[in-house]
Amino acid sequence: MAPELPLPSRHRTYQPNPYFVRGELPRVALEILRQSGEPLPIRVIAARALARKDCHAPTRRIFKMTRVRLQQLFGRLEKKGITYSVGTGSATKRGLKR
Repeated sequence: MAPELPLPSRHRTYQPNPYFVRGELPRVALEILRQSGEPLPIRVIAARALARKDCHAPTRRIFKMTRVRLQQLFGRLEKKGITYSVGTGSATKRGLKR
């Protein structure tokens, strides 16, 4: 391998979401679930969270980044027993346990 070849790094670096500071997205997502009173799809939670930050027309990249972070968050919260999921696949909805 030639040393002058510009290769990308092997590890992905953390890219912060430009709309949410650290720890803000989980708080906003749980607040949205509390206010709705019923299970919601992650797409709806992501859209409402971005709308609260005055991002009414997010780019595909920002919307996907927010959805993926929410999926990871709700996976962790479900293991802890804080949330639950209803359905499978794209019809999955997330709700808060009471």
